[in-house]
Amino acid sequence: MEYQEMLLKLKRKCEVLSKGPDCTVSENMEYEVFPQEWKEGHIVRLTRKGNLQECENYRGITLLSVPGKVFNRVILERLKVALYDYYEKLREEQAGFRKGKLCTDQIHVVIHVLRMIVEQSLEWNSPLYVNFVDFEKAFDNVDRESLWKLLRHFGVPQKLTALISKIVTHNSKESFTQES
Repeated sequence: MEYQEMLLKLKRKCEVLSKGPDCTVSENMEYEVFPQEWKEGHIVRLTRKGNLQECENYRGITLLSVPGKVFNRVILERLKVALYDYYEKLREEQAGFRKGKLCTDQIHVVIHVLRMIVEQSLEWNSPLYVNFVDFEKAFDNVDRESLWKLLRHFGVPQKLTALISKIVTHNSKESFTQES
């Protein structure tokens, strides 16, 4: 699809959305509706500095529908509320998805803990084995059935779990290019 065609398609979508055929957020929640249009991602290539003949000087971003992003935010906030009691039971070291904590801050914690473990291993003259796991692609490999079981286990309402399931299944992406 050409760049101009993409702009026209996005403009039409905005016109359709502004006329209001989509349900309200509360109707979507009540009837567990997540329209397919909200799941469509449009991948656009952006250039970085450097030689444009080299692939690493490009990056892609995925443009998602605004109503879909708004609805996803509502789902996230409701999920946080549903898991509030669980968050209170998390260890202090757990930083992911917690307000006021950053995963990057955990690097200092890991370094501190590793230093203590190495010192203790040297002090006790015992062997030390360390295993590091690269979680870069972890979210691409989540076993969905296990995820639904965990959400139920932690008391997430069935309606919310069903909506999350609908959000993450049957997504589609289109790639757009702009010819120079």
